[in-house]
Amino acid sequence: MVDSGRHQRPDKSPRFKRFLTFINVIGIWRWLGCQRANEDGGQSAKRASYRSTAPELFTAAGLARMEVRDSAGDKVGSCVEGLLCCHTGQISYVVVRCGGVGGVQEELRAIARNDLSFSGACLELHLTADHFSQITPPADGAWPGSVAPLHDANGEG
Repeated sequence: MVDSGRHQRPDKSPRFKRFLTFINVIGIWRWLGCQRANEDGGQSAKRASYRSTAPELFTAAGLARMEVRDSAGDKVGSCVEGLLCCHTGQISYVVVRCGGVGGVQEELRAIARNDLSFSGACLELHLTADHFSQITPPADGAWPGSVAPLHDANGEG
């Protein structure tokens, strides 16, 4: 028996495609709404910490967008990721993007936690721009398991 083409598979029909589009739109709308509520909550906690005696907070998600400044206060790049120690939950090191535009000729630098300070507005390096530029970028996609600090706990190195 030859199929006359009158019956389409359900996953190919225009009606089914419209249904899937509708489901996708609902899912995206819900995800964006939840994400926005989470971000608002994080920002609320951040602002509340400024007014309290508790230590100042910033959101972990916000770390990946923070500006990075050298010891002179000049911008050297932006944070793309923070790597956390599973056992302690503390930041081990951050990865900083510098140079280039839109991913072209950009370089990454891994900076040990002891070589930076956190503020509500940016990450402040305990390094000069020259020290920062001398850090060897990790190979593409091969970030290190750990990064040795360039300065000791007293800021000397």
